[in-house]
Amino acid sequence: MALEESHKFGYLRGEIPKPEPGDPQKCIWKGEDSLLRPVLVNSMETQIGRPLLYAATAKDIWDAMQKLYSKRKNASRLYTQRKQVHDCKQGTMDVTSYVNKLSPLWKEMDLCQEIVWNCAQDGAQYLKIEEVDRVYDFLAGLNSKFNIVQS
Repeated sequence: MALEESHKFGYLRGEIPKPEPGDPQKCIWKGEDSLLRPVLVNSMETQIGRPLLYAATAKDIWDAMQKLYSKRKNASRLYTQRKQVHDCKQGTMDVTSYVNKLSPLWKEMDLCQEIVWNCAQDGAQYLKIEEVDRVYDFLAGLNSKFNIVQS
């Protein structure tokens, strides 16, 4: 979030490409990139970040982390999240706390899925199906005193 707020995320995505040798902007670009590399490395656990200290650019660090740890298209991570949602029960929580426990799981599942729609109607239809599934998830985890609501 801090990188986006400071308009530096373009360095990581390659939107602000490394200038060619002799380009007067190269010095500025190199300075900005040099500020980003430690930010990235310091935000990681030591055993993950240490090998990346000598990466040539912040984009190289970003690409390596995306390749190794990206949640997108990660079937095993999606399975784990789906299982966590399935196993999530209200227990001693009030209903609001229970919903607040489910919501981040659903949001993380959304991040793991990259779906390309043929048309806007496909996306709208999918969102309706997903909403119904999430209502079922919610109802399935409610305490038995809510059996009337569940039915």
